[in-house]
Amino acid sequence: MGTRMRLGRDEQPLLGLRRVMGDLVAHARAALVAFDPPERCVHAIRQDMKKLRGLLRLAAPGLERQVFRTANRAWRDVARGLAPCREAWVRTRTAAQVLEALEPDAENARLRQALDRFGSEYDREVEVLMSGSARAALVDRLDESGRRIARSTFAGAAVPILVAGHRTTYHQGRIGFRLARRVGETASFHDWRKQAKYLWYQTRSARCLGRRTRPAGRGAGRRTRLRRAGSTRRRAASARTGS
Repeated sequence: MGTRMRLGRDEQPLLGLRRVMGDLVAHARAALVAFDPPERCVHAIRQDMKKLRGLLRLAAPGLERQVFRTANRAWRDVARGLAPCREAWVRTRTAAQVLEALEPDAENARLRQALDRFGSEYDREVEVLMSGSARAALVDRLDESGRRIARSTFAGAAVPILVAGHRTTYHQGRIGFRLARRVGETASFHDWRKQAKYLWYQTRSARCLGRRTRPAGRGAGRRTRLRRAGSTRRRAASARTGS
């Protein structure tokens, strides 16, 4: 159910990036409208929102501040609106897997009760989203953000914008990593992990630039440095997490 984050061979980088964001919005909207099966659609939409927010940060230095803020807020709210349903599904699936791995025993009764409770919570969350009004509000947010991105223009040359956006995300990730190590709380590690995902999606997008016709001149070197820097930073982030 994923969307390919690939630029066309003859596409301008920033226009291609805008097109990819439009494709992700359209993909998320289609999944939100269909919503079948709910658990797969919720997961796919939330993944699209992470990709969109990562690419938005990559293009941020060339966008108007209001465009960035509006789109970022809309995609954040869509993901948050689906979070209770996603969390309820994860609890239900985890409890079912644990119960399946255990030997049949009367002492598992409490776990079965928990599984039933989690399943009921998930059903309620799905029912809320299936009712129409809650889902329609999220669709409206996606539509508005898609229109804003489609009308957006970029101020400046492509490569400096992408390099600056990538560098800013990387430094924010470094700050988040140091904070997570110092504080040691779940929320701080979650925030740092989110920044690492943004960087990963940006790196995937930057690698797509290398599949285009090789440009000549100084811009080629900048694009090469951008891709190499992204690959190095991704390997460094993976090493820190022990993966």
